[in-house]
Amino acid sequence: MTKQNLSLLVLFIIIATFFSSCKNNKKENSKVTVSSWIGNYVTQEYHKRQDGYDWTVVSIEALTDSTCWITIQSRSDIKKPTCSFESEAKILSNEKLMATYENKEILFHKQNNEIAISTIKEEDKNLLYYFCSGGASISGKYIYLNEPLDKEQLKQKDTQ
Repeated sequence: MTKQNLSLLVLFIIIATFFSSCKNNKKENSKVTVSSWIGNYVTQEYHKRQDGYDWTVVSIEALTDSTCWITIQSRSDIKKPTCSFESEAKILSNEKLMATYENKEILFHKQNNEIAISTIKEEDKNLLYYFCSGGASISGKYIYLNEPLDKEQLKQKDTQ
């Protein structure tokens, strides 16, 4: 093998290695979808519901790969529900969803098996009280429910 052929071979190996490493640096799961968000998330009081505790559930259903429908409702078998909210939300990342209400952005932030609800802008945080009565708010943390939701304490929409 001549010096020139050896130089060409080394150059070819370097170029091939470069393009191969560029291809491998792309994230295989770079496409963000709603599927990891689907399910029900409840306040801690849900597990004490048989003892009369008020509780709230955030239910998330997929609309498309990048949007979902969020429903928030509170226990309503004893009295009117404390909190009620429905909105479409778009996915910002695997950790964040955003809904908009009256041009204000509501953020759903996911970490492990919990979601936290807040507003994007600090000055909009009082908006989260609007959807509840009695001084309650939809802000706070909700834990993923690994079992079917007990809907017995939730009024069905058609009976309200």
